[in-house]
Amino acid sequence: MKKINYILTIVWCMLLCTNCSGVLDKNDLGSMSDKVVYDNAQFALMVLDNLHRDMVPGWDAGNAENCDEAGPDRVPRYPWGQAGSDDFGSLKDTYANIRKINMFLENLAAGSIDQKEKDLYSAQALVIRAWTYFDLVRKYGGVPMILNVQGMSDDLLTPRSKTSECIRSVVQDLDDAIAVEEFPYTWSGNNAGRLSKAAALALKGRVLLYWASPQFNPGNDPDRWTQAYNANKDAKEKLEANGYGLFGDFYRLWFEEMNKEVVFVKRYQEPNLGHSWEAGTRQPARSTGMDGWNKPTWQLAKAFPMITGEPVTESAQYDDVFFWKNRDPRFAQTIAWNSCNWAQYDNIEERLWTYPPEPCANPSSTHLYCRKAINPASTEYQAYTGRNSVDWIEIRFAEVLMNFAECAAELDKNDEAYAVLKDIRKRAGIIAGTNGLYGLKANLPKAEMTRAILFERQIEFAFENKRLWDLRRRRMLQELNGMRREGRLAILKMTEDEFAAYKNLETDFENQYNQYFTDEIEIAGEDKVNVLNFPEKYYFYPLHSDDLVTNSKLEQTKGWDNGTFDPLQ
Repeated sequence: MKKINYILTIVWCMLLCTNCSGVLDKNDLGSMSDKVVYDNAQFALMVLDNLHRDMVPGWDAGNAENCDEAGPDRVPRYPWGQAGSDDFGSLKDTYANIRKINMFLENLAAGSIDQKEKDLYSAQALVIRAWTYFDLVRKYGGVPMILNVQGMSDDLLTPRSKTSECIRSVVQDLDDAIAVEEFPYTWSGNNAGRLSKAAALALKGRVLLYWASPQFNPGNDPDRWTQAYNANKDAKEKLEANGYGLFGDFYRLWFEEMNKEVVFVKRYQEPNLGHSWEAGTRQPARSTGMDGWNKPTWQLAKAFPMITGEPVTESAQYDDVFFWKNRDPRFAQTIAWNSCNWAQYDNIEERLWTYPPEPCANPSSTHLYCRKAINPASTEYQAYTGRNSVDWIEIRFAEVLMNFAECAAELDKNDEAYAVLKDIRKRAGIIAGTNGLYGLKANLPKAEMTRAILFERQIEFAFENKRLWDLRRRRMLQELNGMRREGRLAILKMTEDEFAAYKNLETDFENQYNQYFTDEIEIAGEDKVNVLNFPEKYYFYPLHSDDLVTNSKLEQTKGWDNGTFDPLQ
């Protein structure tokens, strides 16, 4: 699967040439009938691979700046409460993709390929459709549920379904995929990375966790939490029984591709399918063609606990000058700061400098940088825009555990929640302590245990496109209102010429940093003139005016432009 996009064009051409009666035949090979495609397993698989390539989620740096995770380097309107109803995108492209999935499922069923292959292909397509609808529902609530191919004689003006109906449909697609006996828990060889039964189980757990969370469940219906708990427990146990688990190295889990923690993944192989994560996330002096993404806030940096698992606010070990010392190892594996040793291309050791004037055109507004998923073995060539091939892990086993723990906590099953948190922190490298709780407080009541899990998610999944969604589904966005995101500015105590002699790996910045720098906390970027402001209506997004004009049966979401659609039904 890693190379499926690389070979797709070659295979397509080879297959099209099969059974040609002569080199002078002039058949229009670019307009094959559905019968020809779906009577041939290889052709049908190529259609499925295109669906996977185009619709499975991949690298997305945008959401980090829409909450407290990253500084406002690209001046987003959303976190300042300035987004209007046309700022959330149109449904048009997503429903074009849904139509492709529906066409694939219907044509596959009518084709004459082997039934086992039909079942395997349809199971994967059902997971893609479930993901696509789930992504819509977590944004908008109920949306039009179109599960078959609409013809020209059909009524194309489909109203929004109730959110509850959408969730049932998504879960049904996943259940249908899971029920396919031959659908494997994992794929191997060239198929590694295909959607699997493990991915379907994990996604079902996530869907039902959202459905039980306060965004969709403000009345806290315990039956929803029970359903979510059962689904996530089932996913956890079946994945463990089939070889999934926590990978031993938190930092390298992105670079040891298809390790045992990878559950739901989009694979990349440039030059045919690459991404710009490294080019946009590295410091500008070490990126080419793009920069300005994923700049950690000082609030995020302070959130990482100590090596003992204690919060920095409660630890005698924390030193605000040498703030990186004695921290949870995930801190230095996620965040880079002035003077830190940051391995760059081909493991060449060098230091990061962020003191002004930083030698680049567009420095980080927080003066901190993200190094998660930045491969130290990358070459400078691979850091060009669109040239990187590190896989995106949409769901890793750590999330399956955390989803299970959150549901357990909501049902007062604290022993199970503690067990997960201890496993996560043990893998991270936090010290167990004399009580074996890895810095967790004993006997946490439900509300505090839930908070502990959400805190752990913030740290474990930093810059993995989880934080904003967690804040939305837990209805915690308003807790950030009034915040101004901060950075940590290093100020050189001497001239640049005087400092030049010390800018080497031999200087002991680990213990002598304050001889060369003094640090100040400052407001980041445009937050100097804006504060975070998340209105209540942000929990369910509005429909774009183009969609409302195109489909007169669509209702606008309540809270937006006199909307009447209730997303809580």
